[in-house]
Amino acid sequence: MGIAFILSIGNVIGGQFLNAWFLNKYGTESTAVITSDVETSSTLNDRYIHDYEAIVKKQNGSYVTTFFSTTTAAIYPIKNAIRIPRKETRFPVKFIPGYEKNIVILYDRSDEGKMLLKYEKRKPLKKQGYNTKPIPGILNLSATTALPSKTI
Repeated sequence: MGIAFILSIGNVIGGQFLNAWFLNKYGTESTAVITSDVETSSTLNDRYIHDYEAIVKKQNGSYVTTFFSTTTAAIYPIKNAIRIPRKETRFPVKFIPGYEKNIVILYDRSDEGKMLLKYEKRKPLKKQGYNTKPIPGILNLSATTALPSKTI
């Protein structure tokens, strides 16, 4: 009985992360769209918890409805942040065929996630005063080859 209690506590703490890892490793990729986003009266870290309803595209092209909340969503890669795509925006997910209601959100591969990663990579350059926008007349200038915005 003691080991069952310890495992149940471990599941409460880490089950969501293990589920996200497992679905990312062995799941089949598809897409989903959040169709409902309802703010609850409960909070987590001074932010309201949301209940979501989404439709997931199955392998045969039909759709299945699933539900999750801010606190139960499986998100990969595992980070110290809860990022859920916006309502009515298609985003990548993975699931085990036959269990399409249990999904992992692949946030970094969504359009929002890609934009956030791009922003986070440019943030240190902007802090130091570098211009990350292309300069007319210079071909293929990107954030990795940004020039100082000040004349030296």
